[in-house]
Amino acid sequence: MRVPTSTKMDFVDTNAKPVVRDGLINDIMSRLYGMEVINFTEMESYIDRNYLVNVKKTHRNPFIKEVKPHGYMLKIFNGEESENEDYFDGCYSMVDYLRKYNIPAPERIQRIDGKFQNREILYKDTDDSDSAKNCHMIILLNFIPGLMLSSVPLVPSLLYDVGKLHGRISKSLQNFSHPFFQNRPQLIWNLEKLPTLTKYLEFIEIENDRMLVEEVIETFKKEVLPNISKYQKGHVHGDYSHINIIVRKKHEEVESLHCSEKLCSANINGTAGKIPSSPYSVSGIIDYGHARYSYLVHDVAISIAYISLESKIIDSLDVGGHMLAGFFSEIKLNSEELDALPVLICGRLAKSLTIGRYLHQQDSTNLYALTTAAQGWPLIRKIWKTPKEVLLKRWKEIISSYGEN
Repeated sequence: MRVPTSTKMDFVDTNAKPVVRDGLINDIMSRLYGMEVINFTEMESYIDRNYLVNVKKTHRNPFIKEVKPHGYMLKIFNGEESENEDYFDGCYSMVDYLRKYNIPAPERIQRIDGKFQNREILYKDTDDSDSAKNCHMIILLNFIPGLMLSSVPLVPSLLYDVGKLHGRISKSLQNFSHPFFQNRPQLIWNLEKLPTLTKYLEFIEIENDRMLVEEVIETFKKEVLPNISKYQKGHVHGDYSHINIIVRKKHEEVESLHCSEKLCSANINGTAGKIPSSPYSVSGIIDYGHARYSYLVHDVAISIAYISLESKIIDSLDVGGHMLAGFFSEIKLNSEELDALPVLICGRLAKSLTIGRYLHQQDSTNLYALTTAAQGWPLIRKIWKTPKEVLLKRWKEIISSYGEN
């Protein structure tokens, strides 16, 4: 099959993934952060290197009062994105800003030289004396313990809680600004670029699936783009999804992340006793790499799309209603935005399914690219076949049932 000509503009080169030699993690933690490693585990990542690192209590870092008992997340970013230091400054400035508003976000750890981030030269672990050297951004964060939202039962109260926190994030970011986001280039994952997905349609082998994606794209161009000037804009997380929302059981003792009980508890005012309470509460929001200045409704659509994939207890068509109820308790979408949501949700699913298929065909070992496929195709068909007025009526009834909106 033909490879789309603009692929290199759309995706980070997989060859940019850091090559980590033996002893490098220990060296980084000691030399840059003044801490001695007990053990470390590499976490899954497509293009970066992420390590959960546990360290000794004694340290040489003047900026650390006490070693975190749950360890640290050491992030070594891919060589291509590491070249743009403004990208990291913008994303982590947003993280620091949200922490001031009691949003449970990870905290950056200062190096012994006082810097929060810096690019470092890494050498490939080979016997070749001419081995290439690579420069990679390195950032250390406190590790947020818990489970991904996708691994716990998604009952209505937890979905409401997740939506409410999303609303708080959107509302908090209304006064945030950073120059990077004003000029950040559009990524293929952005919903604004849905029409560009057409150049990847040939990688969908099944004709009915390909025709469905084409129909979603055409509907987006006819119904969404003409109204886009009516949509609210603001700074958004960009990937508020089932794998970036961390939860913990409420009875577990957790380290404070500036997250108040009122914010994280599912016992929302006016809803306690009306809906089954989840034993889990949100303990962290991670991965701000897709943060941008964009449309709020696009961010909501992305969240509903991915979390609906994981719904096994309630009907996946109802997930949006419970999440919107929580979101609307903090900030509202207007009628045009609400009307566009079903198409936008299908648009994000179409993107994930199509791009995932393309990436897997380029690299058959990349099974991560197909993670959406099993539940994604049935879900997009289900939403697309449901008349929009029926789905919106269903959501509005759920929202009204909370008695707050």
